[in-house]
Amino acid sequence: MAFDQLAPQIIKRLSSDLKLTPQQAAGIVGQLAYESDGLQAINERAPTVPGSRGGFGWAQWTGPRRKQFEQFAQQHKMSIEDPETNYGFLLHELTGTPESRVLDSIRGAQDAQTAGKLFTDKFLRPGVPAYDKRASWTEKAMNFIMPTAQAGTLPEPQAKAPTPWKEVAANPEFQKLSPEDQQRAQQQYFDQVVAPRAPQDQIDAVRSQFFGQYAQEKKPVSQSFGETLMEIPRQIGLTARYGIEGLGQAAQVGTEPIRQAVNPMLRAVGLPEAAATGTAAQSLADSLGLPQPQSANERVIGDAARLMAGAGGIAGGAGALARGASGVTQAALHGFAASPSSQVSSAAGAGLAGGSVREAGGGPLAQGAAALAGGLAAPMAVAGAQKAGQAVMGRVNAMRPTQVLERVRGSLRQSGVDWDTLPARVQNQLQQEAAQAMRSGRDLDPEALRRLADFRMVDGATPTRGMLTQDPGQITREMNLAKMQANTGASGGRNLSQLQADNNTALVRGINQLGGDGADDAVSAGDKLIRSLRDIDKPRKAAVDAAYKGVRDAEGRYAQMDRAAFSKAANDALDENQLGRFLPSEAKGILNDISSGKIPFNVNTAQQTDSVLSGLASDLYKQGKGRQALAVNKVRNALEDTPIFGEAGVEAQEAYKVARGLARDRFSKIDASPALKAALRDVEPDKFVSEFILGSSAKKASVDNVQALADNLRADPGAMGVAKNSIAQWLKEKALSGMPDDIGAAKFSASSFTKALEQIGDRKLANFFSPEEIAQLHALSRVSRTMVNQPKGSAVNNSNTSAALVSRALDMLGGFGKGIKILGIGDQVGAVQSALQQRGAQQIAPALTAPQTGRSLADLLAPAGVYSGILALPPVPPSQDNRRK
Repeated sequence: MAFDQLAPQIIKRLSSDLKLTPQQAAGIVGQLAYESDGLQAINERAPTVPGSRGGFGWAQWTGPRRKQFEQFAQQHKMSIEDPETNYGFLLHELTGTPESRVLDSIRGAQDAQTAGKLFTDKFLRPGVPAYDKRASWTEKAMNFIMPTAQAGTLPEPQAKAPTPWKEVAANPEFQKLSPEDQQRAQQQYFDQVVAPRAPQDQIDAVRSQFFGQYAQEKKPVSQSFGETLMEIPRQIGLTARYGIEGLGQAAQVGTEPIRQAVNPMLRAVGLPEAAATGTAAQSLADSLGLPQPQSANERVIGDAARLMAGAGGIAGGAGALARGASGVTQAALHGFAASPSSQVSSAAGAGLAGGSVREAGGGPLAQGAAALAGGLAAPMAVAGAQKAGQAVMGRVNAMRPTQVLERVRGSLRQSGVDWDTLPARVQNQLQQEAAQAMRSGRDLDPEALRRLADFRMVDGATPTRGMLTQDPGQITREMNLAKMQANTGASGGRNLSQLQADNNTALVRGINQLGGDGADDAVSAGDKLIRSLRDIDKPRKAAVDAAYKGVRDAEGRYAQMDRAAFSKAANDALDENQLGRFLPSEAKGILNDISSGKIPFNVNTAQQTDSVLSGLASDLYKQGKGRQALAVNKVRNALEDTPIFGEAGVEAQEAYKVARGLARDRFSKIDASPALKAALRDVEPDKFVSEFILGSSAKKASVDNVQALADNLRADPGAMGVAKNSIAQWLKEKALSGMPDDIGAAKFSASSFTKALEQIGDRKLANFFSPEEIAQLHALSRVSRTMVNQPKGSAVNNSNTSAALVSRALDMLGGFGKGIKILGIGDQVGAVQSALQQRGAQQIAPALTAPQTGRSLADLLAPAGVYSGILALPPVPPSQDNRRK
């Protein structure tokens, strides 16, 4: 059918079906006529992509849209060359797909050429618009509209009487429109029907009367509530669509380059082209029957929702990819993976801003600029609101002791500190200082709070901001300033160099309070411990001696004992333990004399023999001959178990067993404690503590042996105190490198103290120190290390040269100024020095809060650019939609 036959029909049908003016419909027809050489169902003659099928039909549908056109024709059992098929699919795209958004712009067009240009830019999207050639086809289409109709109505004699607005408003189709679209339709009715018939000098009064008379009646509450409930499934469906389409569009950022590279190869082998993920997601949503956005508001909200859904996918994908990347690529990926809330707000801002400008008729550049601005402004606004809210809540929470306590407990728990183990004075200080810090509205920094807790454990120790934050820059400034202050001659308040000296004194005082200044010298301490151990052993030895005396006094002391049983038991024990060759000749002679009958073997001689063997074993232990002593004791064990002939001497035998049991118990206690064994020998007192408590020998100062020593000393509190003070004194000597602290000049070495503390270990310490005292020792270690730590990135001038030069210059300038009294130079220098001393390093409240991690404008620029770019992605990329002949 020729253009002059089709064009009038299509203009009329588009005006009716899409609620357009004839001029607006003519603008659409003119563009379609240019595409299809006068509304003919032709194939694109010179496809932009060589080898592809090109475009087909009135709109020269290309790629996935051509496939959808062909599927539409097949579903309706129509030919794709049929004008009805072309019109039907055109109407489908303009009412049932996202392409319908173009209508809102076209309905605002005042003439055919403007409407046609909007249709070209937003619906056809050609690579080369060729507006001048299109304009001539639009003029041809306008020729089919009667001249008087160009003013907005048909000629009065021929025009059909317009439908009264009241009937239009009552039409069910009108009732289905959103309130926004109903308002737009009413405005359009006034502009096209009412205004042309009203006198121009009365147009304002007519407008007021029309909109006042036909204002939308307010619906009953029950009806509005019912409609709201009925709308819920639709909104759920829209949300699902936005989520699916958003993920698909976001994926195009990574998949589109791959698709563009793969499609030529697919075409070359005759396979279907890969569709864009955005198009695939849209098709999936359509196949699921999910509703389409109808109003401008829904479309704008859809833009924001799609980008928000995509932002989550981008953040997660970037985080995964960053683990395998490096360098600049890794940094960029980390930027997209960081702060998901910021990413989502950026996406929402880009969608709302860009979509709103599009609905207002803005072009692609205006939309992109608005989306970029929205993507930047939204996260910054959210961050500002969060900061303001945190500040308000911080001030409120800081006034609630229970809230402060809860936050402090939680923060310390994160850094591995149990609040309940801290002394009450430390708890009170931490609560007060945390409350002051929380007034800023920021969260507490768990690590800084833990360091402050350590400082409060050490009486008199004062932290600085750098010590608590361990910020390299702050530590650099503080340590360099302290060196300069130490080299100046100015007097004043407590500056940083003086604070360092005071902190050193506090550390020494802390170890003194744990016994470091109350210890005896090595000889006195060893002598006291040895005497205490001997005193502890005295009752045991007395009990053994008394028991053996009872054996001698018992009846039947001359009862005969079984020689053969004794000889066999003794030799078997030596053989089983492979100790025969270690049995000393003296013990071997006694065993042989008893076995051969050379000496009598009765209860009395057995007791005498055991006494001899016991002394021999003791001497061997003292000589360090443990295997020989063990062999002798095997013979003694056999002697104890030897039976008596007959009933005579049973009483003596029982007394003998009791005595032997007491002796065995005593010697087992001696054997279990090398320190006790040494105390009963002639050990040198000055080496006792170092060998049996502080040493690392498994034979003498193992954890178990130290515990055995402590078990023996526990009955003597004085001896326990001596041992404890000796340990504290040893730790102090290590910390001060052996220097005395009598004049306060000894420097506390954090590394030496910590090494000594680790060397002795908590398990040994626990035998002499309480858990609270051990915690105090570790607090001293951590505080001392915190005071001198120079983390990576700090630039402390550890040489005093430059500090001394600067300080000397200040001293000279100050003295010169005071001497000649010119311009008050001396006073100015004094003020500078005073300011240096009172530097904010001593304000610790800011150090207790976590630093703000707000993202800068540069950080937000890349995400905002990506989201604004995604918003501009059409379902079919422009390169696939160039329908040029």
